[in-house]
Amino acid sequence: MIEIKHEVSLRQQLELTPQLIQALRLLQLTRLELEQELKTELEINPFLEEEPMEQESLDAELEVNAYNDRTSAGGGEKGIVKREEDPIENTAHREMGLHDYLLWQLGLSMNTEQEIQIGEAIIGNINDEGYLSSPVEDIVTFTGSNTEDVQKVLAQIQDFDPSGVGARDLKECLQIQVRHLGIDDPVINGILTDHMNELEKRDYSSIAKTFDVNVELVTAAANIIKHLNPKPGNTYSSGEENYIVPDVMVTKVGEKLVVELIEEGVPRLKAADYYAKKLLDQTSDNDIAKKFIRDKLQGARWLIKAVEQRKNTIKKVVQAIVERQKSFFEYGEQYFEPMVLKDVANDIGVHETTVGRVTNGKYVQTQWGIYELKYFFSPSLKTDNGDLLSTKLVKQKIKELIDNESHSAPLSDTDIVRVLKTEGINIARRTVAKYREIMNISPVHIRRVKAS
Repeated sequence: MIEIKHEVSLRQQLELTPQLIQALRLLQLTRLELEQELKTELEINPFLEEEPMEQESLDAELEVNAYNDRTSAGGGEKGIVKREEDPIENTAHREMGLHDYLLWQLGLSMNTEQEIQIGEAIIGNINDEGYLSSPVEDIVTFTGSNTEDVQKVLAQIQDFDPSGVGARDLKECLQIQVRHLGIDDPVINGILTDHMNELEKRDYSSIAKTFDVNVELVTAAANIIKHLNPKPGNTYSSGEENYIVPDVMVTKVGEKLVVELIEEGVPRLKAADYYAKKLLDQTSDNDIAKKFIRDKLQGARWLIKAVEQRKNTIKKVVQAIVERQKSFFEYGEQYFEPMVLKDVANDIGVHETTVGRVTNGKYVQTQWGIYELKYFFSPSLKTDNGDLLSTKLVKQKIKELIDNESHSAPLSDTDIVRVLKTEGINIARRTVAKYREIMNISPVHIRRVKAS
């Protein structure tokens, strides 16, 4: 007689796998980097194949090319957006360096001049590998702030992308990354806190005894830690030139704004399941060969899943941007809305660092030209009537005032403050000077000399 009964058992497992970490790594790659990554995987994994392009996808790519032609019609460089704060020259650009990228995030995250001053001092002391190279006490002395305020701003910077930036040592760097990945595992946290020496020596049995777990669980924890980045700043320090290739296109269809991924040049992947099954049947007595086949096949499936996850995340982020910037996409730059990373992160239920990864080095094709996704984020200023105005628009107003000033009597920063105040925009003179410097506009005495 067969008896059916329920049993309750406890099983140790880690919630985050190296494969999910791989998905996060793919997310921060630029379009060209992704193409190269997938082509390399196609070469080294015999169970990964490139899927032929279907006619529907081919038609979509032809439409993208036609749209680009229409956007850039008329010759010259129409369709390529140029700005002092976000320059795009011809079709090439220089990747934003680590410090510029951190300063950009700082401007979107801090609310007071004091916080920005402390943040700039901290970022100025972060080395190329992403570590804070000066003690907090030195930052306190330099800024004239108290320790609590500096620690608070440092904690916010440690929430920036790349994950792990602003750490004071390797342990803190890895702990930050674990926190951002949502891992709350006592073994991983315990290894990072107290057992890095045993980890380096691969003494997994000793760690297992300490936590009273099996060696397999420690091995899994070690594999996750191995996939973390011990030098997070290196990703943003290349300074190499790349070509602009839009990742997405936003078009208006009827009354709707439609977001479409541009996948031209990116290999479409599929797993060679039939081929793998045939080989497994032929090597049924060879355990080593069987393990190789299964590992490679599983790797192919994981990669395909990670690429699909990357597409979905990018599309969600862009859709959230479009939803918040509808007026911009329909009517142009004068209708730009204030928006920060946290807004989009909250809209789609992800961490701010995920939005940072998606928006860095990714571009969108619009009817107004090609824009880096980072362009759509800027903090806000409150006008006298209580409206929120994007600081990007304030910069544009400053630039317009200077472009239209009298050559014989150029506007000083104080004059600009006075004019903006008549439009309900109250900002300090030093803020005007700061925005002017960001836009590479000379101070009034130099403009007066040039005019004469």
